[in-house]
Amino acid sequence: MTIGALNNYAAAPGSFGETEVAVGHEVAAWVALAVGNADMIARTVEELAGMRAAMASRAVIDQAKGILMERRKLTEDQAFTELSLASQNLNIKLRDVADELVRTGALPERPPTVRRTARLADRK
Repeated sequence: MTIGALNNYAAAPGSFGETEVAVGHEVAAWVALAVGNADMIARTVEELAGMRAAMASRAVIDQAKGILMERRKLTEDQAFTELSLASQNLNIKLRDVADELVRTGALPERPPTVRRTARLADRK
């Protein structure tokens, strides 16, 4: 797999001998390793952020299910179905429906546009 290129320039043709070419190859190999590691670290950081967001979403969704289960005497599956239907009918994410229920005590009747703006500001 090619990650990049290492360009070397000289004032005159044939300036690089076998030793310089060998050193160039070795430097290129180390640079490729460093670039590959940096890419792997960046992907790992992104995956970790996604997992943290998923865990936070799950916690809010579980809280919302608990609220519905207690108030409406629903099973866990029924409470999840209620949240899912509200999400689909309002065309907003399930975690936003759950967040609205946890914050206000009621399922949203329309998308919580003010809260979404605040959530986007929190992510920056």
